[in-house]
Amino acid sequence: MGSMHGATARSFSSAGRRGRWRQGREPMPWFVHLEPGGAGMSGMDRVLVKRLVLMYVKCGDLGSARRVFDEMPQISDVRAWTSLMSGYAKAGDFQEGVLLFRKMHCCGVTPDAHAISCVLKCIASLGNIMDGEVVHGYLEKLGLGAQCAVANALIALYSRCEQTEDALRIFDGMHQRDAISWNSMISGCFSNGWHGRAVDLFSEMWFEGLEINSVTMVSVLPACAELGYELVGKVVHGYSVKSGLLWELEYLESGIYEVLGSKLVYMYVKCGDLGYARRMFDEMTTKSNVHVWNLIMGGYAKVGEFQESLLLFEKMHDLGIIPDEHTISCLLKCITILSSIKDGVVAHGYLVKLGLG
Repeated sequence: MGSMHGATARSFSSAGRRGRWRQGREPMPWFVHLEPGGAGMSGMDRVLVKRLVLMYVKCGDLGSARRVFDEMPQISDVRAWTSLMSGYAKAGDFQEGVLLFRKMHCCGVTPDAHAISCVLKCIASLGNIMDGEVVHGYLEKLGLGAQCAVANALIALYSRCEQTEDALRIFDGMHQRDAISWNSMISGCFSNGWHGRAVDLFSEMWFEGLEINSVTMVSVLPACAELGYELVGKVVHGYSVKSGLLWELEYLESGIYEVLGSKLVYMYVKCGDLGYARRMFDEMTTKSNVHVWNLIMGGYAKVGEFQESLLLFEKMHDLGIIPDEHTISCLLKCITILSSIKDGVVAHGYLVKLGLG
């Protein structure tokens, strides 16, 4: 029986890694699990049950995972709780993740750093600063505050809840930081309007020789744009080219990676350098996001090149990209100044079709 238990446990793990739900149910003729909650559930081996929960979570079947989990007697293994919480978080059901953490606490199970990090991410996504502060106090009592993953989750929480000073206090008090720590803090500063601090943090990363990746770029480039720091932006741009971050990994010859490319377009447009902005725009691998079209069209309109803005709109239409209200607003401005009645009628047709007219 022991060897059968081991084989079944390995099968659950394999099925979970590969996302094969059916495979996880096949090697169990010796015990009853025709449906979660079936007869014989309470007598199943604890290790097998935990593997079964994990398999369902990895396969995205949270309903079955929860039914199996709820029938496990006296669940003392924090990893089982954390696996299910993580599944809820990945599925976007953050409230259920928080409720599960509360249930774990009521059952007397002490959370570890992974469980704390997971529930903090759920709370951050809900924007519930009060729950976050309660968990923060709890984790400090447990002595988990010095854990890098926990501190990173706290930075994300306070940044998301617009408590930038608290996020910086956590960041400054960290004894050890990783790339996630720096990127979370830079992103938090930028998203809350602390653009100068975001650029300063990037400079610290740069001079300390720390790893700079595409996540760092996505936050620091818009910060440079808001401050008009074109020189710093060009340094970041140069680094992204030299390091290969700007290019798609699979197809180096195909053009600029869209996310970073759009941030560079934004930076150059905001700094008034349309020449560079257009070069970045033209070299982007794909331009499926209407936002980047609005940026370049708006940039041309701002400097009075209304005809070029109209030509871009035509190209956008030919590519099948649906304009939004910002596109139409820019388009109408160009048409009004150019006094093009024909184009105005076409634009009005778009307005009606999009429900904006």
